[in-house]
Amino acid sequence: MQSAIDRKFVTAAWAGAGIAVFVFAVAMISVYGGTRYWTNGNEIRTPAAGAPLRRILWMPARPVATVYEADQYEPKVSADGLTMVFVRRRAGSNADLYESRWTPGGWSEAAPIEAVNTENDELGPELSHDGTALYFYSDRSGGLGGYDVWVSKQVEGKWGAATNLGPAVNSAANEYGPALSADGKTLYFASNRLRPGEPVREADGWPATMREKRERHDYDLYRSNSTESGEWGAAAAIESLNTEFDEGAPATSPAGDFLYFASDRPGGLGGFDVYRSRTLDGLTGQVENLGAAVNSTQNDLDPGLSADGFRLYFSSDRAGA
Repeated sequence: MQSAIDRKFVTAAWAGAGIAVFVFAVAMISVYGGTRYWTNGNEIRTPAAGAPLRRILWMPARPVATVYEADQYEPKVSADGLTMVFVRRRAGSNADLYESRWTPGGWSEAAPIEAVNTENDELGPELSHDGTALYFYSDRSGGLGGYDVWVSKQVEGKWGAATNLGPAVNSAANEYGPALSADGKTLYFASNRLRPGEPVREADGWPATMREKRERHDYDLYRSNSTESGEWGAAAAIESLNTEFDEGAPATSPAGDFLYFASDRPGGLGGFDVYRSRTLDGLTGQVENLGAAVNSTQNDLDPGLSADGFRLYFSSDRAGA
């Protein structure tokens, strides 16, 4: 049974393709009354003394133009910025993948990706950089258990039958939220599989729409690297980012220098917040909360960056959208 907050999850924050859109511009240094500020000349005006170097300043979040009367979440935008793929309907209620095209008038009416969708759930879309491969997770038959990561590839411009990524990536537990690195050689995802030596714990679905109870095994971030044969190697936990709380919904920056994700760890603004960590040669840096311009006291999840890195799409159940 879902709560009222679940039912409005993302519909309050998505629009067009059902998401909340967040935009930031590069801030320039200016002087106002003898005080130095970083500013874009409009929404951003932060004292230079309080703006750490090598960090970005985000504009306040705003929803996309129109709202669809259903849960919509997990938005990802193609490298050319012209296609958005996302999920419509709740998990457990035949969640499907949809796509929308950018037009001069905004995002087009979304259409289901019929070649990929089944009577089971399809969630967490991720397009390869060249747009010819669509990764997602599903509880369809033929998997290893729970939700697995699958991929569909284009054949003559049309999506083909999806294939399971196999036991190097998937497990008997749930795998969620595939995300590719900028060069396509690393696959990030979340899983609630047992850690080595850990006693058996209950494993339910990822709470991307607060759709199940919290008394279950938490989710961690994992990474798999491609091999010379083009297959995916054995996945390993990203220990430096994981906690005893949930980490999931990974997304990479276009330049490959940051890994974004959602977490309900302590120290956030409330519920799930969006975080990021700098990545270099397989190593991750300090975890950074994106702050009040992006996060709220409610749940903010499913980050996805535009091709230029200056626009962040995500889903939220905050009020007022």
